[in-house]
Amino acid sequence: MYFYVSENGYGLRFKSIPRYFTKERAGLKPNTVRKLSVSERMSFDQCKDRIDEVTVINTDTGESFTRRVTDISTFPRELPYTGVLHIISWEHETFSD
Repeated sequence: MYFYVSENGYGLRFKSIPRYFTKERAGLKPNTVRKLSVSERMSFDQCKDRIDEVTVINTDTGESFTRRVTDISTFPRELPYTGVLHIISWEHETFSD
């Protein structure tokens, strides 16, 4: 996952396998669950209140789309072998394809 400066705050850019990318782009799965590395977690914690968009990239084709973030939730506890999980949800609309 990569952070970038967006028009109104910050954006997140991440890759998605084709099976999920198709559902995410169509609005059938307008969210992602991510486990962040220690360095990602530090950056994420500093700017999560200002993240306003997400760009999803197909791992096979490089095709991408961008959507407005509607919610960022943290799974309420650390899970064995998983750590802290973040759920990032977005509005399904054509923001940028």
